[in-house]
Amino acid sequence: MKNLEETYSKEIQPLVERIALIAKQEDMPIFLTFEDSESGFSTTCLNEDKSKFEKIRLYRWINEVWNIDELFKKIIDNARKKGHKSSYLKAMGVPSTPSEEFPIPTRDC
Repeated sequence: MKNLEETYSKEIQPLVERIALIAKQEDMPIFLTFEDSESGFSTTCLNEDKSKFEKIRLYRWINEVWNIDELFKKIIDNARKKGHKSSYLKAMGVPSTPSEEFPIPTRDC
């Protein structure tokens, strides 16, 4: 069996580059992630701002962080800045209308 890095670089990356070029030309939002080594991932995210859905933003945030606390911080910060309709965030005390006054919770380690 080939190793992940070799398979990605020789067989998958050229296809990703072709897909990304088409998506860029057509303003098509895409998010692709491959585990390309035993310790990492290769991710392509294009035209996120053109998406009608929040899923691509959530995928990007998950890709950027390595634990659930960091992900929640991003979600709460975004909700504070842009507002939200989440009953879970409301139950946590995050205002549903945009506000800069709600502090992001911090945790002592």
